[in-house]
Amino acid sequence: MTYTSWNDYINEIVIFTDNPIEIESKNKELTEEIQKLETKIRIQNINTPEQIILFEKRFIDYLQDTEYLESTTAHDAYGCIVLKKCVCQGYSAAFQLLCDRIGLRTISIFGIGAPKGQKVPHMWNMIKIKDNFYHVDITWCAIKGNFMKWLNVDDEYCYQTHSEKTYFTLPVCSSLAHNYYNYYNKYISKEGQFENAVLNLSNGYHQFFFTNNIQPLSKYFGAEIYNNFLYSLQFNAKRTIKLTQINCDEEVASFNIEFLDNLKTEINLQEPGNYLIKMGVDELIKLMGTTSYKYNYMIFGQFLEVTFK
Repeated sequence: MTYTSWNDYINEIVIFTDNPIEIESKNKELTEEIQKLETKIRIQNINTPEQIILFEKRFIDYLQDTEYLESTTAHDAYGCIVLKKCVCQGYSAAFQLLCDRIGLRTISIFGIGAPKGQKVPHMWNMIKIKDNFYHVDITWCAIKGNFMKWLNVDDEYCYQTHSEKTYFTLPVCSSLAHNYYNYYNKYISKEGQFENAVLNLSNGYHQFFFTNNIQPLSKYFGAEIYNNFLYSLQFNAKRTIKLTQINCDEEVASFNIEFLDNLKTEINLQEPGNYLIKMGVDELIKLMGTTSYKYNYMIFGQFLEVTFK
């Protein structure tokens, strides 16, 4: 199967086979599966940046059970959507096909990808949101643990690991305005931004991007260095610790925190609210206090939420 495209849109789908019955059958299968997919990820009236980003995220979520596997149909949308076995070209083709159906302007890009320094043939997309184009690598988002590192990124970020081999001039991608992390306030370029973001987190799995000007934070929090440019931090906020004793009066609550090495740190909280606590990433922590306080503890040992009843 291949695609004929002009003006950045897929206008014709061609399946290479000498069996007309097979052609009709595969076209029917693909159409039916696309319609199911559009219903599942609720594609309708997509015309705002937030709706576009949500559509991209839902499509990546949908691809989590798709195998990255070479086959005779691995390079097309049929392999990706119907058989759920494909390579990068299949991911890219399926994304472009869906975008074309709902009127989003996208471009398919052939080139080289080097995720771990090893250069291999690769395919990804560009998408236009408002007045800006962005790189979107659906493959790398889907097969790398559902990371959104390559969702709506600019040239500077993309071309650290990608190089295009197209025969036409591509649009310039110079904005991060609708980058996934930037749009949801998880793109951290200042220390204060990180503190504000952490203090408003809910339980669950979270990802952050750190720019290289706050590299010390990445080491402190055990974050993953990515190409000396961005840093990601993941943690699970569902883990809890035993709360046994809190000494307090009407204005001040005093928390005693005990580490494995028996060093103790006392933290005085002047008023109810959320507080960052300076602890190590892997240290087991015991809080001693009364049960008249609620708390959340995040796995990297940096955040404590205290609610006074």
